Amino acid sequence: MMGLIELTAVLLAFVSLASGYGESPAKLEARATSTLNTSSPTTFRRRALHAIAILNDRLYIEGGETSPYNATDDTLTGVTNPLNTTLWIPLDSSWTNTTVTFTEIEQDEPLPINNLRLWADTGSSTLYRWGGDGPSGDTAVADDIDLWTIKVDDDGTGTWAIKTASNDDFFSDIYSGASGAGTVCEGLGLYLGGYGSSASDSRLSDTEFPARMPLPGLLTYNMTDRTWANQSTLPLNPLDGGTWTSGEALCIPGYGDNSLVFTLGGQTTPATSAARADSEFTDFSNITIYNPISNEWYWQAAGGDVPRGRTQLCAVGVKGNNTYDIYVYGGVDRSNDALSDISVLSIPGFQWFSLDVTSSARMRQTCAVVGQSQMLVLGGILSEWDWASADPWAQALGIFDLNTWEWSDKYDVDADEYTTPDTILDWYNDGGYSTVDWSGDEVKALFGTATAWPDTVSTSSASASASASSSSSSSTPVGPIVGGVVGGVAALALVGATYFFWRRKHSKKITDPYELATSSPKTELHSESTSPAVGVEEPVTLNPVELPGNGNHKPVELPG
Repeated sequence: MMGLIELTAVLLAFVSLASGYGESPAKLEARATSTLNTSSPTTFRRRALHAIAILNDRLYIEGGETSPYNATDDTLTGVTNPLNTTLWIPLDSSWTNTTVTFTEIEQDEPLPINNLRLWADTGSSTLYRWGGDGPSGDTAVADDIDLWTIKVDDDGTGTWAIKTASNDDFFSDIYSGASGAGTVCEGLGLYLGGYGSSASDSRLSDTEFPARMPLPGLLTYNMTDRTWANQSTLPLNPLDGGTWTSGEALCIPGYGDNSLVFTLGGQTTPATSAARADSEFTDFSNITIYNPISNEWYWQAAGGDVPRGRTQLCAVGVKGNNTYDIYVYGGVDRSNDALSDISVLSIPGFQWFSLDVTSSARMRQTCAVVGQSQMLVLGGILSEWDWASADPWAQALGIFDLNTWEWSDKYDVDADEYTTPDTILDWYNDGGYSTVDWSGDEVKALFGTATAWPDTVSTSSASASASASSSSSSSTPVGPIVGGVVGGVAALALVGATYFFWRRKHSKKITDPYELATSSPKTELHSESTSPAVGVEEPVTLNPVELPGNGNHKPVELPG
């Protein structure tokens, strides 16, 4: 029979999960009883739980929270403030993180939200907001599940409105979740994995479902005809009825007939738990790739300085000299402390490189490529849920030069175009590309068309080869995807190939979040391998920096 101590621990864990945050009951009570008014103060120590997107030479910021700060007595004036305005900063002029001005788009709707995704449609100058959960477990945002859009005017402003689906019957069966990965690729908004709770969808009450219900599946939204679809993400998460959360998805152009989606980091969880202790961290030595047009999954082993598994990271991709380089920064592993390392995965060689650079440790940050060769990083915290430590960056903004691999406080609109760094080029020129062990003919056709580096590698040759081989899919070995080291055992590869070929033949759209629960889990290897240049940064004492704004915030009332 369970003792009192064990029962208390279980109840506390359940309350923590039910919040949708993982915070302690004491912190939840403090957040609920504090005065959350974003009109005061205008200084803050940390920003996190938000989403960003680039549109029309502006970086837009939606959702999330900041920790209010009182400069007079050097104290926090509350726990955190939900952001209930849309912000943007300019990218058509240079600035520093102390001089840049945040412009506000005041809004009555939609409600404040965390752990969401923001899609940008450059063709129509439109932003889309999808997913997320209410601050502190607030269920108000979960009452109306909608896709919100804002068509941006020439001056960067606009009004948020609900975008209805053309297949509304299908959309009405979709559950809204949080902490899924998102990107825009080939005119589709993609949302992978995540979990649902009573703070994300009112239909998911804690009396009927687990505190965090896994939402396996890949939601896609066609920005042209306004149709939704849901595809299987079993290759990302083989655990029965579980899901993949807190990772990153990037749209990578230039390989094959259309762009491909790369998934990085994150964790896979079973249906019975969303706790980090019960999860498997996705291994960076095995890269999962999705074709959004053909609805096919691929995998490819990656070598080099493979970073350790992590969640709540940020990642960006940038085209170089016959390469496409994916930079991964920060995040959190099982230590629950933020990581500070930066690694880069170079495509088509699928080789990891660890950067020898001192960085600020942070988790739950966002990042994007700005200008031609800089990575902008916004927000982040040191650990869950440490909002009190001072951010060493003014206004929680950092700039990383992708050409020089150096940090800066300045965004330079005239920065040089990105060129593949010598460290990466040297690997290719020394014959590293010829050592890649391709997972199958189809993946080799996409990325392995070169016989030498760098003379014969080009986007056009890769695309032509992929097009020519697309008709021979019956012999394509599509193996296991999630995080394991692919050992090269022929029998295992054959089993995986047979299974996925059969699944493509018999695939169907999924609307029930538990529909994958009966699928046989794949035998996968998960590695929590360590990598160099990781660590926790010592707290830095800095003077707070005032956030420019017009002060027209509206208070947000949360239930007690």
